[in-house]
Amino acid sequence: MARRFSILLIAFLVAAAWLPGPVDALASALDAPLRQAQDDGRLTAGDAQAIEAAIDQARADGLPPAPFIAKAEEGLAKRVTGRAIIQALETMRSDYAFARDALAREG
Repeated sequence: MARRFSILLIAFLVAAAWLPGPVDALASALDAPLRQAQDDGRLTAGDAQAIEAAIDQARADGLPPAPFIAKAEEGLAKRVTGRAIIQALETMRSDYAFARDALAREG
């Protein structure tokens, strides 16, 4: 029962986030925080590229990019390490893909 609720909750979040919008504007909004974190020495250039790559991969997988961009912004605002942000984005991508696939199976 709890697993089904979790699947439905994730499915709802995926559906709610799947609104068309200015994706490029969202992505460019992440440029300044990434650059600032690098300037402050909190993020390496490699981590910044990996964060952008994780968001691009979610988009390529057909997932809505807005929640992934928001998660990266949240991590940067909280001064979380780059590795932790990357891990959180990968976990989100896995959860969203699972929900999408569950919806496809169960209609």
